[in-house]
Amino acid sequence: MTWETYITKIAPDEIVISGYRIQDIIGSKDFLDTSYLAIKKEFPSIKEKRKIETVFREAISYSPPHTDKWKNEELSKTVARYILSDKYLNIEYSEEEKTAFFIGRMLVYIADIFSTVDILQTGTSESFSDLLYRAITGKRNVKEKYARMLEAMMVASVDHGVTPPSAQATIIAASTRASYEVAIANGVSAITDVHGGAGMMAASFFKECINKASSENLSVIEATKRLIEKYISEGERIKGLGHRIHKN
Repeated sequence: MTWETYITKIAPDEIVISGYRIQDIIGSKDFLDTSYLAIKKEFPSIKEKRKIETVFREAISYSPPHTDKWKNEELSKTVARYILSDKYLNIEYSEEEKTAFFIGRMLVYIADIFSTVDILQTGTSESFSDLLYRAITGKRNVKEKYARMLEAMMVASVDHGVTPPSAQATIIAASTRASYEVAIANGVSAITDVHGGAGMMAASFFKECINKASSENLSVIEATKRLIEKYISEGERIKGLGHRIHKN
């Protein structure tokens, strides 16, 4: 079976969402705007933006669902459990409103995982980037350049077509008339260290290079070279290597 989409166009060095190049969206539109674009094929008007922001902030105001959090558990498994046990997701909204509501709930899940819910919920009138920063860091004073960077990363990854395993898992579940939250949880469950989490593995390798450079008084380039040689000699795969890279 081959899935097709008229929402995104994916090619080497090219990601287009509803006619807009992703590099033109990043930095000029926020995450709610971009999510709306993926659903409605256009950016929201001022009135529409106000409506989805209201729904988004409503979602943040509700408490997180009670769920066990197990040490060293894959994050995707934890998040999927949040989604499936969240009573607030069983609510009737339009597609764009439900998406905005779900984004708000995802921020609550993140905040609950990092024990920052109280800090998140004291700033519900703030921008998405500021709220995301608060949820992740637990800091009330937002460093805007870092907050904008986090949101830019979210915008850049909003839709990469139908080929990613998480997208296919979501589509397959939705094709059987699974509920919205079940389909999303299905897709989230497919995110692992080799899909979606590959960036974490790369970050781990970069940190290893920095630590080696510091502890052995080497340049970062030399430390990286020696680590790569070590991985190769031991027959290990270099963490994070092999993921598609869009250069432009």
